[in-house]
Amino acid sequence: MDCLTSKVQISQFLDNELPQELLQPLFYHLGECEECRNFFVRTKVVHEGAKNVEYAAVPKELDEKFAVLEMGEKNVSLMNRKFTISVPTAIYSIGAVIVMVLFIYVSGTIQEKQIAEQYRQTMNLTMPFSEISYDRN
Repeated sequence: MDCLTSKVQISQFLDNELPQELLQPLFYHLGECEECRNFFVRTKVVHEGAKNVEYAAVPKELDEKFAVLEMGEKNVSLMNRKFTISVPTAIYSIGAVIVMVLFIYVSGTIQEKQIAEQYRQTMNLTMPFSEISYDRN
């Protein structure tokens, strides 16, 4: 038996959940392994201590106050909360917005020029509009 299996079985034993047929191999391992014996002793102390813990009932008034506080927190809107932002974060955010605006402007300008060039090629206009003559005869 390995130590990991032994430690799992020790917890099961202390909780009265270890099957009877696994008791003998567990105790044989405990007789051979000092680390697992120490684990068994420490775990048994904690297990026994947990049995002796007394649970105190919360006074009804205190329970009601917490319930009221919890309800109050649910009704707080985002508009009533205070948000803080550090100066470096604000500067980086403003810089990012400026870069985005410049990118959109430049890409829009490039796209307009490309559309105008495509239109010019489609219309087979090789000369400027001013040089086109209109013959009405």
